[in-house]
Amino acid sequence: MHGPDQVARIAASIVRFGWTVSCMAGYDGELIAGHGRVLAATNWGLRTCR
Repeated sequence: MHGPDQVARIAASIVRFGWTVSCMAGYDGELIAGHGRVLAATNWGLRTCR
């Protein structure tokens, strides 16, 4: 999985360039792709997304 340093770099990238790649979830809500982006967003305090 992603270490704290990598999550910080992902967060910095999102701040600089915006949310350029979506996360993917299955119909049941299971996260398929974007684990690092979700961790970065969670560290910001984001609780929901659209």
